[in-house]
Amino acid sequence: MKKITTYLLLFFIFSCVSSDRPRSPSSFSWGDKDFSIDVEKGYSTLDMCPLKLTLKNKNPKSYSSVYIEFTAYDGSKVNIGFTNFLVSIGANETLKRESYITKSCYYVYDIKLTKFTFR
Repeated sequence: MKKITTYLLLFFIFSCVSSDRPRSPSSFSWGDKDFSIDVEKGYSTLDMCPLKLTLKNKNPKSYSSVYIEFTAYDGSKVNIGFTNFLVSIGANETLKRESYITKSCYYVYDIKLTKFTFR
């Protein structure tokens, strides 16, 4: 009986201690007829959350200036940082770039595309 009580007590303690915070997404995707964007969140080291960008140009036209900006939000939907990319991309080309948000990935709950311009 003592063993069962101990197990139930441990189960209760661990279930109460576990966070009610929803898990953060590990990736973001966006696309239209001209471009597709994928961002994958890495694993943090101290106060940096690495991001891997994949940008695909679906057009037979090259662009000399593509500006992309992502904003990171915490669980309370507060802006906690941003990162941006300024690249040129050729016709039907796929680019891969890396950047980071200056917060631990644990705090990055959502990533949103806040600016996307090209010429």
